[in-house]
Amino acid sequence: MGKHFLVRKIIFLIVIISNGFFLPAQYPGCYVDFDATPSIPVTKFSPVPNLSLGKFNGLVHYLPPGYNDPENAYKKYPVILYFGGVTTRGNGTLNLSTGLCRMLSRDSSSLIGKVEKGVVIPEVTYGGSTYHYIIISPQNARYDLNGIPNNPDANDAEILLNYIKTNYRIDPARVYMTGMSTGANIVIHYAGSSFTRAKTLAGYNTASLCSYMGLSPDSTDAYKNITEANLHGRFIYCTNGDEECPESAEITLKFVNAINQEKPGLAQIQSQNNCTQNAHNSWALNYNPNNLLEGKNLYDYFIQFSNSSALPVSIKYFKGKMNSGKVDLEWSTSSEKSSERFVIERGGGSYVFNQIASIEAAGNSNTNKVYRFTDNKPLVNLNLYRIIQIDQDGTRRISEVVKVMNKNSGKFNLTVSPNPFTTSLSVFINLERKQLVKAVVTDLNGRLIANLTRLCNEGTTELSIPMSDAAKGIYLIRIETDSHTEVQKIVKQ
Repeated sequence: MGKHFLVRKIIFLIVIISNGFFLPAQYPGCYVDFDATPSIPVTKFSPVPNLSLGKFNGLVHYLPPGYNDPENAYKKYPVILYFGGVTTRGNGTLNLSTGLCRMLSRDSSSLIGKVEKGVVIPEVTYGGSTYHYIIISPQNARYDLNGIPNNPDANDAEILLNYIKTNYRIDPARVYMTGMSTGANIVIHYAGSSFTRAKTLAGYNTASLCSYMGLSPDSTDAYKNITEANLHGRFIYCTNGDEECPESAEITLKFVNAINQEKPGLAQIQSQNNCTQNAHNSWALNYNPNNLLEGKNLYDYFIQFSNSSALPVSIKYFKGKMNSGKVDLEWSTSSEKSSERFVIERGGGSYVFNQIASIEAAGNSNTNKVYRFTDNKPLVNLNLYRIIQIDQDGTRRISEVVKVMNKNSGKFNLTVSPNPFTTSLSVFINLERKQLVKAVVTDLNGRLIANLTRLCNEGTTELSIPMSDAAKGIYLIRIETDSHTEVQKIVKQ
């Protein structure tokens, strides 16, 4: 152990001297070392640093095997959003002691700790199909039990979810949230804050819930929002005197009883009598794949629920393109029943969406209906658009996001985002007509790294180029069309 410890310290000092930055693919210098002998380097999670998503600064993600393979380019995956406890907070950088590495080295009994150690395999089978989870965990700058205005809340979770829906190939019908301790508060705040937010989830889970964020059934409509959305949830708490959150048992029981009084069986509850770490860490049992409640562990429990309201089930297509400095949006419905209106929302680089228009719907229709709207004053650079379909009974369905780049409208234009990148990069190309586009990535010595050829339509097209196997460094990307060639430098962190 002495020699291993010395080697690990040398690696740590080298990385700190170089400003604390390290390769994202394997986190050299970052270890899970609580109860592993010897300590093991992090290899399953990759960081996405320096984000600005409300009160979240960055995140780590686990991507399923084959996620970046060309044959899976259009495959969508269920996603688990995991919110850690107060000790995982940090600045969202690649610094070993204060950044994203801290999230993975704090608690091997957490969800991401168990996945990293191989205790949890994010793969489940349900209904004859095999599902592979994406797992994403954000890092917040702070969490003060008595400083509620400074804590991440439902608004921050919504910004995070918007980012994830835009940048990952997730199945919008299978979005699940789970959290431990202070992270559990964020989950219940989001799920209980409104009916609309509850409907974006297919399931949720809390471990050692404190709910200092003011959401208890006695004072808000949190449990009503959850029951009206028919949102299934699982709760676990410690019974042997939770020292970190003495109210945890009482708050958890209130939530579960209030929910099940309205809809029996909608919430499951489990208690643990032998919690350690100040009788607070019910998450050690919660995320254990051998922990069965009504015959299912947490991962099998989640996958049985899907949220059809999150799918654009009645929207046949939704597209947008630049046209003389404006953005033309068009969508079509194949059928409508008691539809009331379509709300158009726009977001930018902050992934905060705001309403920009509302259009009356057909009401009832069995034929294809086409709707159009022009955004006369789009944002500079990236524009994100989505449609909220609202029925007469208040049911809301959220479309997928359409991306439109507002730059040199009507002319060939190439924008790479993000740059620098971690695992894959998106290339936005604005074309004045339909044509074949070839993308070639090489290193500085001219060695081929990746290539892609696609027939692209007029307007803005996004090309996603997998780069997970490429080493950290500088590359060149060349885009060729019928009449134009452009080369840009890209950087992988």
